[in-house]
Amino acid sequence: MTCYLHIGTPKTGTTSIQKFLSDNYNILIKKGILYPKSFRNYIQHWDIADLTLFYTENNCKNLSNIDNTYFNNQIKNFKQESSDENTKVVFSSEGITRELFDQKYINTLNAILKNLGFKKIYILLYIRNYMDFIPSFSSQNIKGGIIHQTDIIYAKNHLLKFVFDYKWICKNYANIFGKENLIVRLFDKNEFYKGDLLKDFVHSIGLEWDDNFIIPGKENESLNLLGIELQRRINRLYPNTYFNKISCKPKIYNIERGLLVTLIDKHFTFKDANLKFQPKKEIMQSYIDYFEESNEWVKKEFFPNKQRLFPKKDLTNYKENYELKEMKPEYWDKIAEFIADIIQTKNTQIQNQTNIIKEKDITIQNQNNLLTFQSKHGTAKARIQNQLSYKLGQAMIINSKSILGIIFMPIYLLSTLISYKQEQKIYKEKIKKDPSLILPP
Repeated sequence: MTCYLHIGTPKTGTTSIQKFLSDNYNILIKKGILYPKSFRNYIQHWDIADLTLFYTENNCKNLSNIDNTYFNNQIKNFKQESSDENTKVVFSSEGITRELFDQKYINTLNAILKNLGFKKIYILLYIRNYMDFIPSFSSQNIKGGIIHQTDIIYAKNHLLKFVFDYKWICKNYANIFGKENLIVRLFDKNEFYKGDLLKDFVHSIGLEWDDNFIIPGKENESLNLLGIELQRRINRLYPNTYFNKISCKPKIYNIERGLLVTLIDKHFTFKDANLKFQPKKEIMQSYIDYFEESNEWVKKEFFPNKQRLFPKKDLTNYKENYELKEMKPEYWDKIAEFIADIIQTKNTQIQNQTNIIKEKDITIQNQNNLLTFQSKHGTAKARIQNQLSYKLGQAMIINSKSILGIIFMPIYLLSTLISYKQEQKIYKEKIKKDPSLILPP
């Protein structure tokens, strides 16, 4: 089997790529491309990174001795999905570049993929100009309430500096998987195949474009300055304090926080030149300077014909964030829409919960009514079994299985009839005394 492992980096259209692969699952299968449902969380294969961390930290030797039911089920499901040896498998998760921050993890990743049966493994990586990457990554950090907000941290102090170090990523993956198997692409419309990210991705995995492909809308867009300011304040009200130091993955999901993040994302990604979110000039400059040598190495190794890896930017006239000293009427309109949406959403949730409670009450009442009815009148099954025709039929079936039974059949039937008449006599005497005991039809 052949594997194409798309590892990000973050904020290089990964969500759009993953949505595209997920939406076109059936079309891709027909073309011999599998985007596995196993190892997937929603649309991306975050479990590949988590499995690698677990495998390494627990000193696992192969996939057959992992002491984890969840991962064992994922491995089993994947083997069922990938039964065709000729299928090309595509995994996608920017979590791989974020989580696997040491060469030992990348070695483990290679071992896991070979254990899964892959003979050929290609690593697909997109890298982005820091001028665009830093604001976008900062927005994502603020949405998640992550402690290391990129827009206020200098490059040398960043906990995830390896995510920005394209030399580190390329060199380590090339050393382990082979330079010839590392596909490095620039996240730039002018560099994309036919000027389109999805077409570039499809071309990179050796597939022809199909006009029947489902094209997803824009995914995970950056917040504008209004959204950033609102989200920062919400982070103070609903702090996301349960983060792993390196992975920054929340251990506890706050429902109120999640709702507000979703609604801010909905209302405050609109474009306005005055509201473009930009970190401070010295922060931006720190990333450009700190990783200059790294980018030069990547250029020489993978883009030798380019003069520079990314176009040089003159920050002399760099515009920092617009100061919100004056609020335009349309800004207030957007905030009002946001508040109205919160109220409407909460009202809808309350109504849905109320309906669920009502339905449960009705179900409980029906069950109580049924129990009351059955305790008083018996079940339908018992009523049928108490009919004379049923009792006679049962006596005939039981006694027809032996010669003696057949010989004495008239006696058994007569005995059943007498017993039935006696029961009916007792029943009539009871209902004379208490008419409420009359059995319903």
